[in-house]
Amino acid sequence: MDTTTEAVEDKVEEVLDEVAAAIPPKAKSFLGGDWLGHPLHPMLTDLPIGFWTGSFLLDFLGGRKSRRASAAFVGLGVAAAAPTVAAGLVEYQKIGADDDKRDAAVVHTVSNTIGTFFYLWSFLTRLRGKRGKGIFLGLLGATAVTVGGYIGGQLAYGDSKDEPTKIEARPGTDRTMRVAV
Repeated sequence: MDTTTEAVEDKVEEVLDEVAAAIPPKAKSFLGGDWLGHPLHPMLTDLPIGFWTGSFLLDFLGGRKSRRASAAFVGLGVAAAAPTVAAGLVEYQKIGADDDKRDAAVVHTVSNTIGTFFYLWSFLTRLRGKRGKGIFLGLLGATAVTVGGYIGGQLAYGDSKDEPTKIEARPGTDRTMRVAV
């Protein structure tokens, strides 16, 4: 990597560390899934992805009567992204500063943040009655969150050829997860 790229990545890491550190301990425990026995972030990702996919389908298959529902799904996806990001920050904080996965986590976060901002822009554009532009912005958002989701999958599960790595089980669990090494 060149020095400019490294400087930008270092600054993003610094911001992520500061935001993650600001999450109160009880919220960290909840968002980290301590009560559930596994991280909450992977489950929460289903909400924005589901809303945004529903909007996509309504945009292209739903006809005129589904326009308001499609816009609502975009807005609900943006709203659902907030706790998803918070839970992701809790997981990010668990990655060691010298861990190779940290670089991938930064790209995952940036890609999904860009996608979420495109969806927010799409939602606001739709509210102003510019449906076509809103759909286009939603497609840009979908592209960014798809890239981010792929990287997130690599972070969580690694390559299919990787051997599962035993991770420390949370209380009441005895699970093996595939993690990227």
